[in-house]
Amino acid sequence: MIDYGFRCWSYYKRFFKFLTTREESGGCSLTVSGTDIEGNARPLPANSNPDMGVYENPAGNQIYHIIHVSTQGSNEEGDGSEENPFATIQYGIDYVASGDTVLVHPGIYPENIDFMGKELLLTSLFHFTYEGEYISQTIIDGSQNGSVVTFATGETEYSKLEGFTITNGSSNFGGGIYCDNLSQPILKNLLIIENISICGGGICCKGNSEPIIQNTTITNNSATSLGGGVYEWNSTPFLINCIIWDNSPDELNGSVNAFYSDISGGWQGEGNIEDDPLFANPSLGDYTLQENSPGINAGIDYFEWNGNVLINLSSDEYYGSAPDMGSYEFYENAITDNHFSDKTLSLKIFPNPLTKYTNISFSLNNSSTSAVIKIFNIKGELIKVLHCQNVVLQKGDSKNFSIRWNGTNMKGLNVASGVYLFALEIDKKLINLQKGLLLK
Repeated sequence: MIDYGFRCWSYYKRFFKFLTTREESGGCSLTVSGTDIEGNARPLPANSNPDMGVYENPAGNQIYHIIHVSTQGSNEEGDGSEENPFATIQYGIDYVASGDTVLVHPGIYPENIDFMGKELLLTSLFHFTYEGEYISQTIIDGSQNGSVVTFATGETEYSKLEGFTITNGSSNFGGGIYCDNLSQPILKNLLIIENISICGGGICCKGNSEPIIQNTTITNNSATSLGGGVYEWNSTPFLINCIIWDNSPDELNGSVNAFYSDISGGWQGEGNIEDDPLFANPSLGDYTLQENSPGINAGIDYFEWNGNVLINLSSDEYYGSAPDMGSYEFYENAITDNHFSDKTLSLKIFPNPLTKYTNISFSLNNSSTSAVIKIFNIKGELIKVLHCQNVVLQKGDSKNFSIRWNGTNMKGLNVASGVYLFALEIDKKLINLQKGLLLK
């Protein structure tokens, strides 16, 4: 028995049935079982820490984790941290608990993955930045060895796939993505391209599955029978803000519910169009939109169908008056290299990815009277101005400066995760620019 230093422990111990002991090297340690004194699950809610005392209160906060995957990682030696990531996506899925996030860094991952019923977010850096380049740079390649992604274990709307290129899958059903057995995942901002199957080259939905597919481009997929883009059998798939184009032998097959989408040959549904989406350069794999694309501002940010919310986007998730159709938002950043007069002057931000406090350093090597750091969001909107002190220099002088940003905007409110632009302005002239990624 553990000696806690008070003689009554032997008496009170019988009331603490949820406590057990286990031997470890060097002595005993206390562990917590799966229930409290009344048999309630512990911890409650799941993915939280146990409460103190004999009773478990369900009002606690759940603890979620971000598990990192990188082509430079290791399943054997990694721990899923950003510094020591895992090497494969499936290993990350198997490792996490419900409610966690698997964050996949840019690279090509030759895998055929299965959510195995887990409620998790599987995403690229797109989720935190809204930068479409991460969709193109983070590729799950099925190696023609089956469906690239499978949802066939009753996944719910809390099983989410976001921000990837899904390609080179080959199977009887669903070369790119296969949904079956009551699965209801959310598929968001995906480029599903060059997959093959008998039915459902891009996506196959069977077995009363109900996936919600948002802002996704499905193109250049093929089926030897039906549904080059999407195939439905005894299911209810929903497409919203999507582009379905150049799939063979057909774009959609079955009872597919599509809204505010651009579908070759047309498809019945509110907001749908059938105009050439005007991809930027599809022959080179560039499926972003040209500036005159009919898909720009043609989507919708909130939409219900029979009382079910199919999409609910915040204003941070799109540019312009409304979301675009397809995987990629079209925008022209308000801050470009043309704004800067001398990028030879150094500007550094550390750490990057950013944390709660970001150190911004720069050097001046000529006469100046003022220096400020202007921080913009990815839309080019000014969110913070940091004034640097004691920067008056004479001609020929040189000096290093540093200033800290605490992650707040001009109202003192914490900003959201995403990409931020740091501009150095000297004597009211923009001099240099650096980009940082804030993760929370």
